[in-house]
Amino acid sequence: MSDFSALLDKHEETIAHHTGFTKVKDQLFGDFWGSVKSLGAWGGDFVLATSDKGAQETKEYFASKGLKTVLSYKEIIL
Repeated sequence: MSDFSALLDKHEETIAHHTGFTKVKDQLFGDFWGSVKSLGAWGGDFVLATSDKGAQETKEYFASKGLKTVLSYKEIIL
């Protein structure tokens, strides 16, 4: 997971550098402990987040930001 998260962070940094856009994590989730990557066009409706904390704690974090739909990897992929 740490390698995957590092790649997400690097991709966000590269895209931000080339587009001049602010990373979604910096804009909205600066206090999140994991990685956050914008999906689709930047400013889109979805993000991919990684977390080394439990599912419940992660869902509670995003709920506190007003985001009620949080899907796990298993819910999306399997």
